[in-house]
Amino acid sequence: MTTIDERVIAALIGAMRRLQRPISRHIAGAGLTPTQFAVLETVLQKGPRTVNQIIGDVLSTSGNIAVVIDNLVRDGMLEKTPNPDDGRSRLIALTHEGEARIRAYYPRHRDELRRLLAGFDRAEKSRLIAGLAELNRALDKTA
Repeated sequence: MTTIDERVIAALIGAMRRLQRPISRHIAGAGLTPTQFAVLETVLQKGPRTVNQIIGDVLSTSGNIAVVIDNLVRDGMLEKTPNPDDGRSRLIALTHEGEARIRAYYPRHRDELRRLLAGFDRAEKSRLIAGLAELNRALDKTA
């Protein structure tokens, strides 16, 4: 017999899978992988970041992010500069081309998210955000 806890986890995983597929396809249509998009979006929203900060922001592994960043540098979308606060690390920043590309794509991404969540009104979305925030706080306490 399935417990309520198992049903909660199954519902969360199922919802994430149902969201990830169309979002990943949409991002691929822009010529990016989901991880590339996550890195570009993070640097757009938060400004220049170290690799470690980006890893924490996008919740990925160091090896994967290092390759993604190197590929985005190679493609002219990111640049690495010495970190003035720590000579051992480098800051990852958008190039003009990278900023133009993510800014051009971002409104379409936002529209796709709106489309995917069109079945929920603002109050339902707010309740969902509050419930997930509560779940995250509880998980932080038990982790």
